[in-house]
Amino acid sequence: MDIAAQFGKLSVKPTYATPEYKKWIDQDDFLCFLQAIPKNTQIILYGSAYHAYIYRVLVPKRLVTPPDNEDLDDWSCNPGDSWTITISYGKRGKVSLLSSLDREKSKTLGQGEQIVFARRFDGRFRNVLSFLRTSNFIFSASLPEA
Repeated sequence: MDIAAQFGKLSVKPTYATPEYKKWIDQDDFLCFLQAIPKNTQIILYGSAYHAYIYRVLVPKRLVTPPDNEDLDDWSCNPGDSWTITISYGKRGKVSLLSSLDREKSKTLGQGEQIVFARRFDGRFRNVLSFLRTSNFIFSASLPEA
């Protein structure tokens, strides 16, 4: 079974109070799915279903070896985050460009690179209101070890 089909199967909620429901609540299958990802030739950059969510951010390996689980548990990033221009006024006005992860609560993920961006266009396209775009970064460069 391909990785997308596995994700889809894991995100289906079984009937309440059945043995399948207890197994689903325990999340052992989902944990096995996540542990098998490094060995798989396919990856999910973004997966959103009613009962499951996967979202990836690239970070230098040195930041997650070993991982700071407490910091990573504080994640707050999502594909709707985007680059922001800020302008401050006063005697020394300033214009700044902030990356999509500058406001990230996890210090580890805040030093990473967002891979998937959600986009929405009101009124521009009749049948397409939103879509996901992959960062050009992953096709043109590798993340520096800075």
